[in-house]
Amino acid sequence: MSSYYDKLSQLSANRESLSQRRNRNLREDHCDSTRPSAFRAINMSTLQQIPANTTVKVLYPNLQFDLANEFNSVASMFIPDAKGVYSFVASVLFSPSNFNEAYRGRISIQVNGHEVAADNDFFGANIEIKNIISVATITQLQNNDIVEVFFVSSVDGTIDLLNSITRFEGARFPSPAT
Repeated sequence: MSSYYDKLSQLSANRESLSQRRNRNLREDHCDSTRPSAFRAINMSTLQQIPANTTVKVLYPNLQFDLANEFNSVASMFIPDAKGVYSFVASVLFSPSNFNEAYRGRISIQVNGHEVAADNDFFGANIEIKNIISVATITQLQNNDIVEVFFVSSVDGTIDLLNSITRFEGARFPSPAT
């Protein structure tokens, strides 16, 4: 008569390890959801005027790289070909027209017109430096979702051009589609 532990040993001997099962599942999927997907776009060419209290789509016309040809630099949109979990970072270099006035700047990442992440920065009056405002998120996307960045300020100003500070970048996590 077999003991309980002998039965467990027999079951374990016939069972695939967790990593073997995961690798088998990845091989069986045969989909492009595990292919690399990453991009980085900046704004080095288009000075954007920001009217007070007006939400403006941020432009990122200068593509630095796009592994899967999913970023449209003319429209400043990321449209994934594969569903999965993605990480995004966006930032702007904002310069108010009048440094003597306190103001708020807000940047957001939207998916299909719905906000998925946002961040506010508040600056007091008489602080004569430009403000770098950024936001980051991890979100689940479906193929053909549209990811865009928007900005609003409580005062008039511009999104300035300086190195690659005004940027939008993202990458898909290397995992099976969920």
